[in-house]
Amino acid sequence: MLIEKKGLEILDEIDSSSPTPGGGSISALVAALGISLSRMYAHLSIHKKKFLSLEENVQQQFHEHFTALESLKAELIQAIDQDCEAYDHVMTAYRLPKTTDEENQHRQKEIQKATYIAIESPYHIMELSLKALHLCEKMIEQGNKNAVSDLACGILFLDAAVQGAGLNVEINLSSLDEKEKLEWNTKMENLLNESHQIKARSIKQIKTLL
Repeated sequence: MLIEKKGLEILDEIDSSSPTPGGGSISALVAALGISLSRMYAHLSIHKKKFLSLEENVQQQFHEHFTALESLKAELIQAIDQDCEAYDHVMTAYRLPKTTDEENQHRQKEIQKATYIAIESPYHIMELSLKALHLCEKMIEQGNKNAVSDLACGILFLDAAVQGAGLNVEINLSSLDEKEKLEWNTKMENLLNESHQIKARSIKQIKTLL
């Protein structure tokens, strides 16, 4: 697994002639980093007197968001390697023999199957990152204001992950028919717009606390 390697090893593996890990995988990694920063903000908040003076239900909601972010982070860590595998499926399909009609038909079916996997993988990263953004926005007011810039960085990373994963969806849409392409583009645009809005709203709110 990529995530189990040391930081410099990861950077060197990205900075190579290998096509994986690529934009989708690294978008998942960036999202996981964004969540880690956001959870650090929470770690630095939950034992503070100001936080402990909040109403019990407010504290409970904050803890629930904190825990939910951990689950999303675990899913994103898995998605790092899953996206590499999705690309490998596509490459394997394109390498299939095509000397006979039967082989060519089989190859085309496998390419189509692999293409859907390559689309769904980064789209899933978009969805996970957007869920995390929603949770981060809900945690702004209750946390430690001295660490709120870390939460802001986490939010920026998560939005970047949505945008990056979106481009990796888009690049795989070329082989689909126009109707499917339109459906995927519409779904993607909805996520991209929502991510932009949460980021803009959250950063504006955080800047009032700096």
